[in-house]
Amino acid sequence: MKSTVQEFAFPSKSNPSRKPYVVKVYNDGTMSCDCRGWTIKKEGKPRECTHTKKVTKMLGTPKFEVPVVETPKEIIKLPVMRPNDGTFQYMENPDTIVQLKYDGTYAFIIKEGEEVSMPGRSFKSDYAKDHPEFVRDAMKIPRDIILCGELTFIDNKGKDHFLTALAKQETWIELEYTPKYFVFDILKFGILDLIELGWTWRQRNELLQALFLDVEFKNFELIKNYVTLEEKQHAWEICNEGIVIKDINSIVSDGRSNEWKKVKKLKTEDFWGIGFTEGTGSRKITFGAMLLANKTDYGYEYVAKTSGFTNEQLRYFKEKMIRNDNLPVRGTIPSNLMYFIEPVLVEIKYQRKTKTGSLIMPRFVKERTDINQ
Repeated sequence: MKSTVQEFAFPSKSNPSRKPYVVKVYNDGTMSCDCRGWTIKKEGKPRECTHTKKVTKMLGTPKFEVPVVETPKEIIKLPVMRPNDGTFQYMENPDTIVQLKYDGTYAFIIKEGEEVSMPGRSFKSDYAKDHPEFVRDAMKIPRDIILCGELTFIDNKGKDHFLTALAKQETWIELEYTPKYFVFDILKFGILDLIELGWTWRQRNELLQALFLDVEFKNFELIKNYVTLEEKQHAWEICNEGIVIKDINSIVSDGRSNEWKKVKKLKTEDFWGIGFTEGTGSRKITFGAMLLANKTDYGYEYVAKTSGFTNEQLRYFKEKMIRNDNLPVRGTIPSNLMYFIEPVLVEIKYQRKTKTGSLIMPRFVKERTDINQ
């Protein structure tokens, strides 16, 4: 029986007050739209419109209703191998390779039989329900599998842009981004538990290379390895966020590892967003800059203020604001301040710190919903 599996809403550009146009995706792979461009198509012509073209470009045409399951409440957390900060000298070791660092969300792909889940590193969310395109790719694999990768959003020039993994589909479709899952590790394949077997990165990578030769994926991409010193230096020249340098003999471990090193073009650090200054001009209805602080035993120590928000982020954070003069904060802070109902942990990139601890050229990166706070 034909049934609707997804719906997408597109606001009218010429008449924003109009009810949004709705594209429906059905379980037999067909679509429909209630816009005029769809309804007036002549017989014998391709049945499509601007809105269905956007959905097709981002998702492809679904061929079946994909099985998606919620992440179990009681789940054994998998090890998350995270690189420590490193330097360029580490890449001179011939037993290392370099990979580009993408600005996305760490996520697993777990396929067990006919079920697929996509939990983040904290296992609080399952991104599979919002990304059936990844589920379809996972279902092409004939065995149970656990992959590690980065959920990213790519523009038509191939550049990665950060969006929360929980962003609504209409958001990244409107931005003309394509979701991409960059696979960089594998923890299980069929009956092989690669963690218990103590497989090295080199052995795990050989298995991944073979998998991507056997299966034609649409939205999974195997991350590229830069092997020679010349290739490693080229990776640094072309990277946006930075690089990760990995020891090819490293085995899977949980937490920070000295066998994996990251080198970022800009430094990043987590701070507590405690509120915002009031907006002026076009930002009057939202806010101005975010105020950042370090958490201390007595409360919060003000550090700096930052900007760099999209319109969606401005609206999102505005809902968290409230005037709260009881929040314990030290330091010289602006008087026109609106505090958050609760402080928010955020990642900030910056050029350097001053002697007093202030940040030079701070810019907002993302809210840290991917880690326990």
